[in-house]
Amino acid sequence: MVDTSRCVVCFDCLSDCPNDAISYTFNRHQLSIPLMQKVRNPIAGSAAGMQGGHLETVSGHKTDKSEVSVTEPKLLDRRKFLTVGAVVAAAPMVAKAADALASVSPRRRMLAVPPPGVRSRREFLDRCTSCGLCISHCPQGVLKASLEEYGLLRALHPVKDYDLSWCIYDCTRCADLCPTGALHPLTISEKRRSRVGLADVDRSLCISYNDGVNCGACSRRCPADAISMTPASGCNGPLPVVDASRCIGCGACQYVCPSRPKAIVVNGIS
Repeated sequence: MVDTSRCVVCFDCLSDCPNDAISYTFNRHQLSIPLMQKVRNPIAGSAAGMQGGHLETVSGHKTDKSEVSVTEPKLLDRRKFLTVGAVVAAAPMVAKAADALASVSPRRRMLAVPPPGVRSRREFLDRCTSCGLCISHCPQGVLKASLEEYGLLRALHPVKDYDLSWCIYDCTRCADLCPTGALHPLTISEKRRSRVGLADVDRSLCISYNDGVNCGACSRRCPADAISMTPASGCNGPLPVVDASRCIGCGACQYVCPSRPKAIVVNGIS
């Protein structure tokens, strides 16, 4: 029996079951989540109804066993199931996003920023099942389901959008909740050192640098003190300079930047 109110569709039960008794199948009467049921041998289950080489039907007539066609449930690989479902569900959104990207500066088409707790980008992409648990529990709402950020075959994986919000410096909720190991649990101290991205400044868009405006919003908001306003020759004001050794890619600087398009953006790391 599966408690669907608590199941996050992580599929770990499929690989952990010692008897291989759980699998995906099309042979199901209702479309509930998870799509799992025990696989039984229909021949063994009907052995009691076989008498003298014949199978007794519901109507009382007997049919020769050779005429009975027994079909095993057709199993579906879980990764293929997720891939196909994600691509189909995301197709309309991807088309809309492609139109939006056409009018966006090339600087914004950079490497996507994943949630904290990622040890390697490949492991994260392979182990994430797009269950949405981290997205639904993010207190800042900075996580969203990806479209084409990781590629179409990885649609619906969580990705950070720093135009929506930023990642709280001391928050580890998403990493603590991940059921598949795509995100590894972090302590507060580890979170403050866990880099998922790196801020990048485009001086041509910075209002402090070009217009002499006393902005410095990115520097003031940075929780890691990784951004300093540094005087630069041949300009009207100070230029934000990012200390790569301190920046963890939390996105606070990008979120508060008043320039349009943003003068400072966070790029993911490989």
